[in-house]
Amino acid sequence: MLKTSLRYLMSVARNGSIRAASSELNIAQSAVSRRLQALEHQIGTPLFERKPRGVALTEAGELLYSYCLNSTFAIERLYSEIDELKGLRRGRVRLAAMESVVTSALSSAIHSFRTKHPHINFNVDILTSDKILEVVREGDVDFGLTFGGDFSDEIHVVYHSDERLYVAMRPDHPLARKKSIAVHELVSLPIALTPPKSSSRMVFDRGCAKAGLSLKPTLETNSVELMHQFALAGTGVTFMLRHAGIASVRNGELCTIPLEGTDFSSDVSIITLKDKKLPLAAESFLLTMKEELSRLPFPTSIDAPEASARSK
Repeated sequence: MLKTSLRYLMSVARNGSIRAASSELNIAQSAVSRRLQALEHQIGTPLFERKPRGVALTEAGELLYSYCLNSTFAIERLYSEIDELKGLRRGRVRLAAMESVVTSALSSAIHSFRTKHPHINFNVDILTSDKILEVVREGDVDFGLTFGGDFSDEIHVVYHSDERLYVAMRPDHPLARKKSIAVHELVSLPIALTPPKSSSRMVFDRGCAKAGLSLKPTLETNSVELMHQFALAGTGVTFMLRHAGIASVRNGELCTIPLEGTDFSSDVSIITLKDKKLPLAAESFLLTMKEELSRLPFPTSIDAPEASARSK
C-alpha cells in the first residue's frame, strides 16, 4: 500500500493537481485522494497544501518527494550496475535536447555509441531550453543538451562551450563573402527567427537591443528544419548554431557567417541533476556526447562558397 501511495504522491507533485495525476495514473480522483489522505494520516502531518488551482507540497511533502526521487534514482543505478557486469548488454539512455543538435552531434554520437553497445536504447525528447531544464530538474531524463540559461544550484553543468549565432544563407547571397556581419546589415532583409521565449531568440533580441535595433521576422517558427529550408530556398536568411547547419555548410548548400559582437553568443551545455547518479549506460554515453561536441568544427564564411564552386 505504501509503495502505491508514494507513486500517487509523486504523480500529484509532478502535475500540481489531483485531477492531472488521476489522468496520468488512469485512476479515479477519489481513489488518489483517499490514498493521499491515508498517507498523511500514516506520516502524521499534511503533505500537500490545497490551493485555489491544484495543490503544492508542504515542507514535509518536499522531504518525502525528495526521498522517493532519490530511491528511484538508486534503483536505476542498481539495475545499471548489474548491466555493467554484463558489459552494457542492455539499458536505456533518456535525454532531452534542442532540435539543433539532433541532425549532427547527437545522431552521430548515438551511432558511434551503439556501434560498441548495440543493445542500448535511447529515448530522446526534442524540447525548448526552458523545458529541457524542467525535465532535468524533475528527474524525467538522465541529462539535457541546452543553449543558454541561468542554472540553479541543483543543476550540474557537465559540459559547456561558448557558441555564437551564425547568419545562414545561400552561397550566392550578396553577404555570403563577408567574414562577419553586423546586425544592422540585416534590417532590410527577410529573416527567419525562433519564437520570442526561445533561448536563441532571447540571445538575438538581447544583442539587437544593445545595438538599438528591433528586427521583425518574416518567418517565426520553432522548427529548425523550416528555418533551414527558408535559407536554402533563398527566401531570406536565418540564424543558427553551428550544430544545426554543419551538414549544409559541408556540402556547399549554405554558408554560415558569425554575427559581430559578443552579445550574440551563449553557452551550449550538457546538464544533469546535481545529486543524481546516472545509470551507467547514460554515464558512458555522456562521455561520447562530450567528445562529439568537442570535435565539431566551427564553420567559416568562405568554406561554403568555395565548396559550392568546386561542386559545379
